[in-house]
Amino acid sequence: MKSLLALAIACGLLLSCGNDAPPAAARLQEKFSDSTTTKYDNILEGLKNNYVLNFRLVDPAFRNDLLEAYGKTEGQLYADSVRYFEAVDSFFSCDAGILHYLTVFNGDDQPCRWVYTPYVFSSTLRPWQVRFNNELGALVLIRDYLCYDGQSTQKRITTDPAVIEDIITLYSMPGMMQWLQNNAGTKEELRAFFKRHFQ
Repeated sequence: MKSLLALAIACGLLLSCGNDAPPAAARLQEKFSDSTTTKYDNILEGLKNNYVLNFRLVDPAFRNDLLEAYGKTEGQLYADSVRYFEAVDSFFSCDAGILHYLTVFNGDDQPCRWVYTPYVFSSTLRPWQVRFNNELGALVLIRDYLCYDGQSTQKRITTDPAVIEDIITLYSMPGMMQWLQNNAGTKEELRAFFKRHFQ
């Protein structure tokens, strides 16, 4: 019961406090044009609708309870699902500049909503879920982008808590930033480099 309560609190924090920290916003303005920043911002905004994936986990008998927990209607769920999957497609199709955009969130400790939303009916709470911030979320997105083969139709952001834990344990943002600094190229070239180095 305590872990369920803690998860609900964590979920509330993620749903209510997903804004970028001002320092990150300032760094974005310095490094990217307004149009580029807007394009990348729109992708991240769409990814915040990842709560829709949790409806694949819920027993149909409790679907309305989950809608109520997220404060959504069926119509909003449908619209948010469209936005989410369009954002996922745009993310993986995006130019490699989005990787450098994501590194701007290094040190950003604001709660992250781009990767996953806690499943409110789960009684399991991992320590990292309480402190999952924009830096860690950006790290997961960078790794997912680089691991994508560029051909598969299965474009997916990692949402499995166990896999997320593995990613944030294995990689670090400073290390990823150094790797990106040392390896320049198109998205196809970077994905090939990453596969040779890490997989």
